Parts: sequence; structure tokens; C-alpha cells
Amino acid sequence: MTGKNYIRVNNSDVIFETFEDEVVLINMGTGNYYSIDGTAADIWGLIENGCALDAIVGYVSRKYRVDNKDIKKDIGEFISEIQNEGLIVVGGSAESGTDPGVVEEPDREPEKSKINYEKPSLKSFSDLQELILLDPIHQVDDSGWPHPREEPPDNN
Repeated sequence: MTGKNYIRVNNSDVIFETFEDEVVLINMGTGNYYSIDGTAADIWGLIENGCALDAIVGYVSRKYRVDNKDIKKDIGEFISEIQNEGLIVVGGSAESGTDPGVVEEPDREPEKSKINYEKPSLKSFSDLQELILLDPIHQVDDSGWPHPREEPPDNN
């Protein structure tokens, strides 16, 4: 994966909600749900805007106290993991008129004011998988919820 590829949420299958410092995600296609916090939640916030990998790495390196070579490796592994879970789509170009690769700078504070870094991680749960897959939200077209799939006319 190169730094120029844009990373965005897989909106056709994934729903998510941000609570204070945690993001809860559900992959409606698999029925799995996930929890991320800390560094991973910051990264998810950037993914919501369709950022490129280089922009994400730059943002994290400015906000957290960590060696830059560790950041790129850790973020690359995290992006691969959430891509394998079907939570994101990697590649292509920006969808909007603005360049999501340009990330708002965190406050430039002295090094001692940076936040302690923790490797981004994804907590995965499948205990509600059967219930999630029973939900009628699955009866939608490719654009996702709340657009119901058109049923073919009944010719009886």
C-alpha cells in the first residue's frame, strides 16, 4: 500500500458511532462488531474523511510521542487489519472537491506536551453475529442503509 492511496470507510457494509474516546463499528455484511480507542480512534477519524496513508502517518507523528519508523509500520499493520475485516476501502482518489490528504494540524506544542503513543489495535467481537445478520438492514441496495432493495414484481 502506498501513501498516495486514499483510505475510506466501506459505507456499503459498515456503520459506526463515536463515543467520547471510543469508536464502535459494525460490519453488517459479516455481523462482526469492533471497538477502537486511543490512537486507533484518531486514525479512524481521519479515515472518515478519506485521507491518504501519508497524511495519517504525518498527523499521528505530530500528535504523539513516538519514533516515526514505528508509526508507519504500526499504522500500516492497522490499516491492513481493518481492510481485511472489510471496514475500509483502500485506493482510488478523493471523492469530494477537497483534498482529504490535507489534514488539519494538531496544535503545535512542545515535544513534552505530546500524547503518549499506543500502537493502534482493533478489538473484534462475533458474539452477536447471528442477531446482527438477522437485522432487516441487510435488505438494502448497494448504496446501503436506508435505501431498501427494490423487489422484483410478483407475477402470480
